[in-house]
Amino acid sequence: MTQRNLEEIQSLLRGLPLGTSYEILSQDEPNNEEAFHEVDDIQDADEDTAQGPSHSQLVIRGRNNYRWYTNNSEIPVQHVSQIYFAKPNGDAMNIKTPLEAWSLLFPNNLLEIIVRHTNEEIRRRAEYQNEDLHRETNLVELKALLGLLYFTGLEKQNASSTEDLWTPLSRYNMYEAAMDRHRFYFLLACLTFDDKATRIERQRAQQLAPIKEIWDLFIWNCMRNYFPSSYCTIDQHFLKFEGRFCSKVFIPNKPKKSGIKIVCMNDVQTSYLINAEPYAGRIRTLPGESVTSYYVRKLSESIHHTGRNITCDNWFMSVDLVRKMKTQYNLSMVGTLRKNTWDIPSSFTRNATPGTVRFGYNEGNTLVSYCPESKKVLILLSSLHKTGLVNVVTGSPEILDFYTRTKEATYRFDQMCQAYTTVRH
Repeated sequence: MTQRNLEEIQSLLRGLPLGTSYEILSQDEPNNEEAFHEVDDIQDADEDTAQGPSHSQLVIRGRNNYRWYTNNSEIPVQHVSQIYFAKPNGDAMNIKTPLEAWSLLFPNNLLEIIVRHTNEEIRRRAEYQNEDLHRETNLVELKALLGLLYFTGLEKQNASSTEDLWTPLSRYNMYEAAMDRHRFYFLLACLTFDDKATRIERQRAQQLAPIKEIWDLFIWNCMRNYFPSSYCTIDQHFLKFEGRFCSKVFIPNKPKKSGIKIVCMNDVQTSYLINAEPYAGRIRTLPGESVTSYYVRKLSESIHHTGRNITCDNWFMSVDLVRKMKTQYNLSMVGTLRKNTWDIPSSFTRNATPGTVRFGYNEGNTLVSYCPESKKVLILLSSLHKTGLVNVVTGSPEILDFYTRTKEATYRFDQMCQAYTTVRH
């Protein structure tokens, strides 16, 4: 494979238009007077120069004394070590219909767990039963129930009453053909995913106990049936939920004010859900590990040591996390940093002339500060990009362009979930 073909493949994977050009922002000829000559004024040592392999370079420091260099001594080549294309994996390579694909994610052994525990709930309600309406369910009927829910989501009929859906005047007769309207209501009320008799005891150790078994099986199926591309995104997905849950999140300024926060890893190429973990309060982290670092490490386990890249926002990103993911798991990261991060030089967070770009380098990481407009400063960190490149047309750093094109995989997944939700309003 030629270098040109490799660059075209990378451009397609990143979502870059072919022909996008970048140039190295020179130390000697910066695009702005402030670009490289601002030095953190925390202490005099910030003004020291360090001797590199070919030239001296200015040292700038973060507020915690973390050193950044204004020149990069490494060879200016940047790309993931492996090129991967998203594709089906394992049994998924042989599927021919959407139903076969769905059945790999929700196989009979998973659905039978729901049938078993739903029948336990039906038996608990035995005193209210009549022989026809409140009989126990089975695998075939459960699939029919799920099929009706999927169809209401597809047709945007979640807010329609069951009377309207089951009326003879409805343009769809599959509802009445599948089951009685009252049976539909009854099954939804009895739908259960775990053993209620042992739930309280299990919840002491795991707040997700009501769905834990089903959730783990589903996520395992998501991972084993899919081969991710070179670029993944880890971000938060907010699921509207008005039931009882100890770690329910309230966000007053969103249309969905209460719900469950789920941290997801999605493929940039397809937005496919690779791994996910709901936020359920206290979690077991490694010694010295933050909660956000835990999520990145845990969710990316299936791609450890593959040379892929993860894009994150500033809720996850830190210099320590980027270093750990690169050295321990051979994964690069690109993302935004909060301006109050202690590792960032103060000069990088100050307002500057629009178009100002400032780069810092250390341990194979590239820090960039960019002022797209007056009184606005963006800070990004990348262990994928080894050299500071700037778009010759727009003047924006390549790291920012890459982040913009790879950050929304989870967002697109969230949009599709909302568009085709099966939730009954």
